[in-house]
Amino acid sequence: MSAIQLSPLASITTGFLVLFVGKRLNREWTFLQRYSIPEPVSGGLLVALLLTVLHVVGGPVNAIEGISAEDQSWSRDVAEGPRLWAES
Repeated sequence: MSAIQLSPLASITTGFLVLFVGKRLNREWTFLQRYSIPEPVSGGLLVALLLTVLHVVGGPVNAIEGISAEDQSWSRDVAEGPRLWAES
Protein backbone atom coordinates (compact mmCIF):
# COMPACT_ATOMS: atom_id res chain seq x y z
CA MET A 1 0.00 0.00 0.00
CA SER A 2 1.45 3.35 -0.98
CA ALA A 3 0.93 6.58 0.91
CA ILE A 4 -1.19 9.48 -0.28
CA GLN A 5 1.16 12.10 -1.69
CA LEU A 6 0.07 15.74 -1.78
CA SER A 7 1.80 18.86 -3.02
CA PRO A 8 2.67 21.52 -0.42
CA LEU A 9 -0.28 23.66 -1.50
CA ALA A 10 -2.67 20.72 -1.27
CA SER A 11 -1.29 19.84 2.18
CA ILE A 12 -1.87 23.34 3.51
CA THR A 13 -5.33 23.49 1.95
CA THR A 14 -6.22 20.10 3.44
CA GLY A 15 -4.97 21.24 6.83
CA PHE A 16 -7.17 24.33 6.75
CA LEU A 17 -10.19 22.27 5.68
CA VAL A 18 -9.62 19.83 8.56
CA LEU A 19 -9.33 22.78 10.96
CA PHE A 20 -12.60 24.30 9.77
CA VAL A 21 -14.36 20.93 9.99
CA GLY A 22 -13.07 20.63 13.56
CA LYS A 23 -14.31 24.12 14.42
CA ARG A 24 -17.75 23.20 13.14
CA LEU A 25 -17.77 19.91 15.05
CA ASN A 26 -16.77 21.62 18.30
CA ARG A 27 -19.46 24.24 17.81
CA GLU A 28 -22.17 21.63 17.19
CA TRP A 29 -21.15 19.01 19.76
CA THR A 30 -20.80 20.66 23.15
CA PHE A 31 -19.12 17.67 24.80
CA LEU A 32 -16.03 18.36 22.65
CA GLN A 33 -15.82 21.84 24.18
CA ARG A 34 -16.60 20.56 27.66
CA TYR A 35 -13.66 18.14 27.53
CA SER A 36 -11.39 20.71 25.82
CA ILE A 37 -10.82 18.73 22.61
CA PRO A 38 -8.95 21.03 20.18
CA GLU A 39 -10.53 21.74 16.79
CA PRO A 40 -7.65 20.21 14.76
CA VAL A 41 -7.91 16.99 16.79
CA SER A 42 -11.67 16.58 16.36
CA GLY A 43 -11.46 17.43 12.64
CA GLY A 44 -8.47 15.14 12.16
CA LEU A 45 -10.20 12.22 13.85
CA LEU A 46 -13.24 12.62 11.63
CA VAL A 47 -11.11 12.78 8.47
CA ALA A 48 -9.08 9.76 9.62
CA LEU A 49 -12.29 7.82 10.24
CA LEU A 50 -13.65 8.74 6.79
CA LEU A 51 -10.40 7.79 5.05
CA THR A 52 -10.35 4.47 6.91
CA VAL A 53 -13.89 3.66 5.81
CA LEU A 54 -13.05 4.62 2.22
CA HIS A 55 -9.95 2.44 2.31
CA VAL A 56 -11.87 -0.54 3.63
CA VAL A 57 -14.58 -0.30 0.97
CA GLY A 58 -12.07 0.49 -1.81
CA GLY A 59 -13.39 3.96 -2.54
CA PRO A 60 -11.84 7.18 -3.83
CA VAL A 61 -8.71 6.80 -1.70
CA ASN A 62 -7.45 4.29 -4.26
CA ALA A 63 -7.99 6.86 -7.01
CA ILE A 64 -5.78 9.29 -5.09
CA GLU A 65 -3.04 6.65 -5.01
CA GLY A 66 -3.52 5.95 -8.71
CA ILE A 67 -4.93 2.45 -8.22
CA SER A 68 -8.45 1.89 -9.42
CA ALA A 69 -10.79 -0.42 -7.54
CA GLU A 70 -11.03 -2.65 -10.64
CA ASP A 71 -7.30 -3.39 -10.39
CA GLN A 72 -7.72 -5.01 -7.01
CA SER A 73 -8.83 -8.61 -7.17
CA TRP A 74 -10.37 -8.59 -3.69
CA SER A 75 -12.80 -5.81 -4.62
CA ARG A 76 -13.85 -7.73 -7.73
CA ASP A 77 -14.34 -10.87 -5.62
CA VAL A 78 -16.45 -8.97 -3.11
CA ALA A 79 -18.55 -7.41 -5.88
CA GLU A 80 -19.12 -10.72 -7.70
CA GLY A 81 -19.45 -12.89 -4.57
CA PRO A 82 -23.23 -12.79 -4.18
CA ARG A 83 -23.77 -13.63 -7.86
CA LEU A 84 -21.35 -16.56 -7.66
CA TRP A 85 -22.95 -17.83 -4.47
CA ALA A 86 -26.39 -17.73 -6.09
CA GLU A 87 -25.13 -19.83 -9.02
CA SER A 88 -23.67 -22.56 -6.77
